[in-house]
Amino acid sequence: MRDGEVAIYARKMGDKTGKEEIMLARNGPGEQSPTNVLKKLMLYSLRANGCIFLPYPLPTQLKEQKMDITNLYKKYEVEIEIRDKLLGGKPKTDKFIKGWLKSRGRENTLKREIEEIDFLEQEKKAWSGFKKDNKGLYLDSYQIKGMIKEVVKVLKLSRSVRGLANLLTSGFFIYPARIYLGKAKPDGFIEETAQVMGRMGPRSIVKRHDYVEKVNLSFEVRFFDTKVLNEETLRLILEAGQEVGLGTNRHEGGEFGKFEVIKLEKIN
Repeated sequence: MRDGEVAIYARKMGDKTGKEEIMLARNGPGEQSPTNVLKKLMLYSLRANGCIFLPYPLPTQLKEQKMDITNLYKKYEVEIEIRDKLLGGKPKTDKFIKGWLKSRGRENTLKREIEEIDFLEQEKKAWSGFKKDNKGLYLDSYQIKGMIKEVVKVLKLSRSVRGLANLLTSGFFIYPARIYLGKAKPDGFIEETAQVMGRMGPRSIVKRHDYVEKVNLSFEVRFFDTKVLNEETLRLILEAGQEVGLGTNRHEGGEFGKFEVIKLEKIN
C-alpha cells in the first residue's frame, strides 16, 4: 500500500492469525470508498462460504475525517443581458395553465401558479406571459438551470467531465428562486398562427407571447465543491448558453431569449 492509504479488511470471527482475512476496500485511486463499505456492513453481515466476517480494523479504530463545511460550495455571481426580446412561456388562461402544468407533473400547484401568472384579460387565444408578484415580473431559477443542463447535454460534456450529470441533478443550485426582470409589466407581445387538431379536425389559432426587451438578469450559481466542475467549464457552459437562450420560442430562430454574459465572478 502507498503512504496515506487506508485499507479495510474482513477477518473470520475467532481468527487471530489473519489467514482467512480478505480486503474489502481501500481509499486508493479508483477504489471503492472504505466509508461506504462500512456503512453497508453496519446494516448487513458479510457472508462468505457460510462464515461471518467482521470489518477489521473496526470503525472506531479508523481515523475520523471531518468535512470543512465552510468550503462545501463554490459560488459565482452571474449577470446576463438579453440581446433583444425575452418571451414569457407561462400560459395565461385556466385551460392552458392546467394543460401546461399537467404536462410537467405539477397539477398540485395549480392554484398558486394561476395566482402568480400576470393576467391582463381573459381570451380564447393561446396566450403566454411571465409570472409576477409585488416586485414585478420574474423567471423561476429552474429555467436557468434547465438551460445549463441543455447545454451540457448538447455539448456532451458529461462524457468528458466525469460526474457532471450527477452534480447538475443533485448538487447544482441557482439563487434566488425568483429572478426578477426589472419590469412591472411586459413591454409588448408578439402574435403568430399555429395549426392544432380539434374534435372537428385541424384549425388555426393565434398564439400570443408577452415579451420584455434587453433586460439584465442577476443570479448566483452555487454547487458542491467536489472537484468535478471548475470555473473554466462553467464559463464554457454559460458562453454556449448565450446561443441556446432562455424563454419560449428560443429555438425558432432569431434572437429570442439569447443573451450576453456580462459578469462571472467568484464569491469568496
